[in-house]
Amino acid sequence: MKAIPLLLLLQFAACFGTPSSPDPFELRDSADTLVDYHGDGSMDLGIKNTDGRTLRLDLKQLRQFFDQQKHKALIVVVIAKQRWPDEKLREEVDRLRSYFIKRGYRRIVIQQATSGGHCPTYLDHTVPALPPKP
Repeated sequence: MKAIPLLLLLQFAACFGTPSSPDPFELRDSADTLVDYHGDGSMDLGIKNTDGRTLRLDLKQLRQFFDQQKHKALIVVVIAKQRWPDEKLREEVDRLRSYFIKRGYRRIVIQQATSGGHCPTYLDHTVPALPPKP
């Protein structure tokens, strides 16, 4: 019997989580905004152009769109299926977290797309509420 590599086993477990962890698909379904993020820095919001192709825009082009959204309780960003070096992945996750905090989102979840679904979750960050002004 061949042993399953520990990393593969942990990734598999992360996809399903523990009973107390949120289901990645439930998070996606309950998000105010869901976007796909690609390695070239572009995002896909599901907007199609006139010939039916999906438009991919960069963060700068989408700044006004995200700033003007009324519902900002939860955004789920799904990183496209690709293998990034750990350092690059950390940089991108940090950059996306900072970008969406500046846009006013209160909870930011960043997941990795895999052939089995949207997992693992690299970030589940809740911005602390500001104390009321006296």
